[in-house]
Amino acid sequence: MSGGEYIGFNDAVYSSENETGHRNRALAHYMMENHCFPDGARLDDALSFYFQLCSIEVNADSAAVLAATLANGG
Repeated sequence: MSGGEYIGFNDAVYSSENETGHRNRALAHYMMENHCFPDGARLDDALSFYFQLCSIEVNADSAAVLAATLANGG
């Protein structure tokens, strides 16, 4: 999807977010309490996925290609 442009994963960012993401956890619990997640959703899995998404590294060129790919239906 990135047209061969750079995409990486920063494990240090993931570990940091996972250990210190207290505000994100609090917001997720608030959202769960207000039924913003589907029934049966696993909050820890959703937060882990969110922290993984926050840890993706791209440069401006790869972000542009990804956005164009998604805008044109993949």
